[in-house]
Amino acid sequence: MCICVSCDCCKAKCNCKAGDANCTDLILALALPPIGVLRKRGLKRQFWLSVCLTMALFVPGSVYAVTVVMSKGN
Repeated sequence: MCICVSCDCCKAKCNCKAGDANCTDLILALALPPIGVLRKRGLKRQFWLSVCLTMALFVPGSVYAVTVVMSKGN
């Protein structure tokens, strides 16, 4: 997992690779699970599953969204 904040205040080099989760992705996955999944995976099956889980109960939707956001696969 890579969490980088590019603020130019510390001049630190970020070694994140494309596709790694960042703070924004994790916050969206916790606060608005379908939006976090949409941002990471697009309009695929994972998005619709996240919508259904979030509508059924918010906690399973959040857990699923964090799992999707943190996973490495496309």
